[in-house]
Amino acid sequence: QIGRMKTPTGRTEVLRMVKQGFAGPDAHWVFSPAVTSKVDEWYGELDEHWFLDHLPVYLLRRGFLNLMLWQWLLLPVALLCSWFLGYFLSRISRKVLSALASRTKITWDDEFVIHVSGPLTLVWILVIFSAVLPWLGLPVAFARGSQSAVRGFFLVSLFWFLSRLVDTWGGRLIASQWAIERRASRALVALGVRIAKISIVVIACVAFMSAMG
Repeated sequence: QIGRMKTPTGRTEVLRMVKQGFAGPDAHWVFSPAVTSKVDEWYGELDEHWFLDHLPVYLLRRGFLNLMLWQWLLLPVALLCSWFLGYFLSRISRKVLSALASRTKITWDDEFVIHVSGPLTLVWILVIFSAVLPWLGLPVAFARGSQSAVRGFFLVSLFWFLSRLVDTWGGRLIASQWAIERRASRALVALGVRIAKISIVVIACVAFMSAMG
């Protein structure tokens, strides 16, 4: 036994070598039949095996960060497609949320739906990109970094939603009859909204850096 290897599906396989030939210059070491019989199976488990089978050799050369050329070419395409699909799905989601909000007795939720275009689009982009990411067959270190970045931006979108909620509630409170009759209170509410949003930004930055490790 010379070591262990994790397959793309997460199984741990034992790697063994056996000596062939008698002692002397003709003797040599080869992988055991138990190992070589599984090579096709392991290769078939690779997410990117279609690219490896069909792309020209020069696109399979590894470069910066140990990524192959085709992976560098597809990454921006995947991001761009994720953005377009995310924007499209965000518009549909807002229409559905607007229809639901219009059925409630409260009115602040209608304003909130209008203000969540940005964070909602970001969430859809991340969902689509995280679904595409495994198919690119990225090196383990790069894939882990990408997954950490996706988790970090998910947290950013969560705090972005919270910031929009603070905007909505703060705006309604400032426009309320209670605040109109008390000008000093309006100023305090506006100040409280700013402080809350700054706090959210700071916490979001800390959460993002923590997710990135």
